[in-house]
Amino acid sequence: MVDRANHNDPTHKQQVMNIGDLMTGDLVVVEASDAVSRARQILVESGLHALPVVDSQGEAVGMVTAVELAGEPAQEAVGSVMAGPLVTMEYTASVSEAASLMRSEHLHHLVVTDNGQTVGLLSSYDLLYMLID
Repeated sequence: MVDRANHNDPTHKQQVMNIGDLMTGDLVVVEASDAVSRARQILVESGLHALPVVDSQGEAVGMVTAVELAGEPAQEAVGSVMAGPLVTMEYTASVSEAASLMRSEHLHHLVVTDNGQTVGLLSSYDLLYMLID
């Protein structure tokens, strides 16, 4: 997991070996049954642009962004407006593999897994931070 403070370290780029090294691991999620208004509030308060959507068992089932939430009724369930199916990649995948998948699927966020368990989120911003360091 990348500590944003390390982005000024000139050796940081050489330290990144796979997406597990680059991902954000402190996940903020929303449940599929939560109201759109709750998801909007979480996005605003957290400063994030996307949230993984989990089912009642905590399994990631989709992704919701501010774009999907825009114009939706506040009481609408997040699960009915989320993007899916969920695209995931194992934390051991290379950064170039993740970037290629994100480009080919037109994704700005990718859920990172470890043996099927959600462990983080990789965003296009994470890739940009790595490139400019």
